[in-house]
Amino acid sequence: MAVKISMRTAPLRTGRAFSIHTGLNEVYRELMCPWATVSSITAGNTTTLTMNMAVDRFFYSDTDTLDLVTEGQSHGSTETIPQAMELTDNVVKSFSVQ
Repeated sequence: MAVKISMRTAPLRTGRAFSIHTGLNEVYRELMCPWATVSSITAGNTTTLTMNMAVDRFFYSDTDTLDLVTEGQSHGSTETIPQAMELTDNVVKSFSVQ
């Protein structure tokens, strides 16, 4: 999973902006579907999976918060890999399947 999140508040000249692009190999994550939550999938039948994404969890976890004022820019440089990794980990953890 590669993540690209950008936002700018209005007005453009005075507003704060953050832009985090995580497209580095070191930051790549896979989102694994928890198939154990699915009761059964049978050939020829339709099974509905509902995938939820908690967007509010992109910027914080149970142990840390991504500070968009001081850690709001990441574009693939070595110095900003920790912010990109934190955001990507949070995004992956924000998904759930029912």
